[in-house]
Amino acid sequence: MTRLKKPARSDEVKALRKKNAELLAIIDEQNESAAEQRRAKFTIPKGRITSPKGTYIRIVIPDTHGSFIDKPAVRAMLSDIAQYDVREVVMLGDHVDCGGFLAQHHTMGYVAEAEYSYTDDITAANVFLDEVQKTCPNAATYYICGNHERRVERWCMTVALRKAIDANLLLKALDPRYLLHLEERGIKYIHTHDSSQAGGNTRNTLELGKCLFLHGYSHAQHATQKTLNDLARCVVVGHIHRRQSFSRTTHDSEISAWCPGCLCAKRKYYMHARPPHHAHGYGLQIVSKSGEFLHINVPIIDGKSCLSALKTA
Repeated sequence: MTRLKKPARSDEVKALRKKNAELLAIIDEQNESAAEQRRAKFTIPKGRITSPKGTYIRIVIPDTHGSFIDKPAVRAMLSDIAQYDVREVVMLGDHVDCGGFLAQHHTMGYVAEAEYSYTDDITAANVFLDEVQKTCPNAATYYICGNHERRVERWCMTVALRKAIDANLLLKALDPRYLLHLEERGIKYIHTHDSSQAGGNTRNTLELGKCLFLHGYSHAQHATQKTLNDLARCVVVGHIHRRQSFSRTTHDSEISAWCPGCLCAKRKYYMHARPPHHAHGYGLQIVSKSGEFLHINVPIIDGKSCLSALKTA
């Protein structure tokens, strides 16, 4: 009986077995790595996390428009900020509406838009300032001139026939700076003519730490993005009444811009039937000693702050 010889192993079989062995070694290595990760424990700090020394709260208040102030929205904001020791308050402007005879440079084609008087407007703004200062007694407060405050200066210049001396006399009697007693209140007023503390070619701009604040100058759909691109700095604006935020990266960092919305009536007569997309809200910033900050746009919906849930958590 003739014995059959075993066929010799081919090079292909040897290569296949070698590859299988390599794969099994990789799988064993991955399994061991996964086992080590499962055995590892994360170090979680116990107790409350305390803020670094020098950290404080800054509140950013958008447009309220005097007689058109939305009281439920303002109550919601004041209820929120009463929980904190606020150190800085930035008012973004348009805290008076300055309609009626002062609005000759703005189309006022609706009777309802002129139902209030300038005295009503100033009274509403003074009451609002009283409440803010009572709620934030330790805060340094800044008031940026908005385009509605500027109506007064334009009216005074028109009536004074472009005579600065006469215009200044009228301003002493009518300008919100004086009627709201900003100097007596200790509130710093950032006038349209004031050069930016940040330097450059901007005016009417406040710089605090690493953030700029201004009333705003664009009504574009993406006004916040436009402002960020124009200034190339972290910035908070008012003016558009729409809650927005936008960020972009630079060659070495990241910058952002925000609009908190507004605290006035969302529906203005001049909007006709077009939806305005206005939104209530305010800005809250947690600021470090170095000037770095975390900005939060706090929405207020139907008179209720979205931050209120945290107070009962």
